[in-house]
Amino acid sequence: MRRLALSFGLFSVLISVVDKLFGTGYILRMNEQGLGPAEIAFVLTFGSVVLAVVDFPAGNLADQWGRKRTAAAGSVLVGSGMLMYGFATDSPGFIVAMTLWAAGMALITGAPTAWLVDRLESAGAGDRRTTVLSRAATISMVAGALAALLVGVPLLSQGTHFVLFTAAALAFVTAVVLLMGTDNRDPQGRIANLPATVWTNARLVVRDPTMRLVMYKSALVHIGFTSFLLSYQLFATQELGLPQSSIGVVLAGSIAAMALGTWLAGLLSRRWGLAALSVAGVLTCAAGYLTMSLAPHWSLWAAGLVCYEIGLGLDLMAFSSWLHDLVPAEKRTSWTSARSSIQTLVGIVGTLGAGGLISVFGFREVWLAATAITALALLPLLALRRRVAVSAQLEGSLS
Repeated sequence: MRRLALSFGLFSVLISVVDKLFGTGYILRMNEQGLGPAEIAFVLTFGSVVLAVVDFPAGNLADQWGRKRTAAAGSVLVGSGMLMYGFATDSPGFIVAMTLWAAGMALITGAPTAWLVDRLESAGAGDRRTTVLSRAATISMVAGALAALLVGVPLLSQGTHFVLFTAAALAFVTAVVLLMGTDNRDPQGRIANLPATVWTNARLVVRDPTMRLVMYKSALVHIGFTSFLLSYQLFATQELGLPQSSIGVVLAGSIAAMALGTWLAGLLSRRWGLAALSVAGVLTCAAGYLTMSLAPHWSLWAAGLVCYEIGLGLDLMAFSSWLHDLVPAEKRTSWTSARSSIQTLVGIVGTLGAGGLISVFGFREVWLAATAITALALLPLLALRRRVAVSAQLEGSLS
C-alpha cells in the first residue's frame, strides 16, 4: 500500500512540476513573440481540438495497452511540445507545439489515476481512494507551486524559453520514471480492435443517463475554467501592471489555494460525501469569479482568485473521485476520457468567447460570464446527486 502511494505520488509530483512550469511561461511566450489575445485564443483553440479528438481514443488505448505505458508515451510528446514552444516565434510554430503538447496530454489524462484506483481495489483498500488521491494531489500541487516560485520566477527573468526547456526536460524524466522507476503492472498490455472499441464505448457513454449528467456538469464548469485560464495572466500583466517575473508568484499562490481545496476534499469526504463537496466547490468557484469581476482593487481581485482556486480544487477532487463510483472498473480510463473530450470541445467556446470579450469589452466581462455559466452547472450536478441517491435506495430495497 505504501509503495503504491509513493509510486503514484512521485508521478503526480513530476507531472505537476512540468505542468506548472509550462503554465508559468507558455501564454507569456506567445505574447512576448507578438501574439495578441485573439491570436493566443486561436492557438489554444487549435490545441483544444487536438486534445478533444485524441482524448477518447487515448483512453480506450490505455485500458487495453496499459495505463502507465500510455502515460509514458504521453510524457514524451508533452516534452517535445514544450521544446517546440521554446523555439517557436510565430503562430504556425506555436500551433505545431500545441499539437504535440495536446496529443501528449490526451495520452496522460486519467490513465495513472485509473491505474491507482485499480491497484487500491485489488489490495482491498478501495475505501481509501479519496484520501490517497487528495494527499497525492495536494503534495504534487505544493511541489508545482514551489517549482513555479523557486524555478519559474528566476528563469522567467532570463526569458520564457528557459522555463519551457526546463519543463520539457522534466517531462522526459517523467516518462523514464513511469517505465522504469515504478511498478509497471497493467491489466492487459495488448491492443484489440481499437476503432471498434472506441465506437462501442462512445455509444454506451451517450446512452447512459448518468454519464450524460456528468457531461453536462463537466462541460459548464470547464467553459468557465478555460476563460479564466486565458485571461488571468494577461489581466495581471496588462491591467495590474505586474512584471512578467511575478507571474510565477501569482501562479504559486493560485496553486497553493487549489491544493488547500483538494486537501479539504480528502478531509471532509467521509463526513459530507463527495457529491455535497462537489456542489460546495462549484458554488465557491462562482463566488470567486464574481468577486474578481466586481473587485475595485487588486487585493480584492486576489481574494477572488484564491476563492476560485479553493473551489476548483474542492470540486475537481470530489467529483473526479466520485466519478470512479459511477463508471465500470474495466472502462475507467476510456469513460473518464470521454468526459475530458467533451470538456475540451466546450472549452473551445470558453477560449474563443473569452478572447472576443477581452478584445471588445474587457477582462471583467469574461468573469461575469464565467460566474453565470458555472452557476448553471449546479443544475445537472444536483440532478446527478438525486439520481444516484434514488438508484442506491432502489438497490437497497431489492437486496
